[in-house]
Amino acid sequence: MGQAALKKTIPFLTSKPEFAALLDVLPLNVLTCDPKTLVIDYANKSSVDTLNKIADLLPKGVNGEVVSVLR
Repeated sequence: MGQAALKKTIPFLTSKPEFAALLDVLPLNVLTCDPKTLVIDYANKSSVDTLNKIADLLPKGVNGEVVSVLR
C-alpha cells in the first residue's frame, strides 16, 4: 500500500493535512499502527528509508504487517 493510500485510512492524517506533511519530512522514524490489531498503517519517509537499509533483515515490507515483525 502506498503512502497516499495509507494516509486516507488514518483519521488524524486525513483531518489534518499539515500534520501529515510534517510527519513526512520529519527526520525521525515514525510508524503508526491500529491500536486493536497492531497492524502498521503508516510509515513516514524516514522510516521507509531506514527500513530499506535493513530490508535484508526483515521478512518483507512492513506496511500492513503486525508490529511484531520489527522485533
